[in-house]
Amino acid sequence: VKKDGRAISRATVSLLRFDDSVYKTTATDDKGAYVFSAVPNGEYKIRVEYNDNTALQSTTSKTFSVSGRPIT
Repeated sequence: VKKDGRAISRATVSLLRFDDSVYKTTATDDKGAYVFSAVPNGEYKIRVEYNDNTALQSTTSKTFSVSGRPIT
């Protein structure tokens, strides 16, 4: 979600392993939603990259643990 509260559509969302290598990549839909399914338990990071027509923007979330549920 952008600072103004609008969803970020067509953003690239990467699921990173602990060593920062990419495990899976997907794109957000028109509502800014994404899902990673069948992710083994472990520690991961999410990286979101998008272009807002002025410059490439990027943000990375904190490390988190997966416990067998899809990541949304």
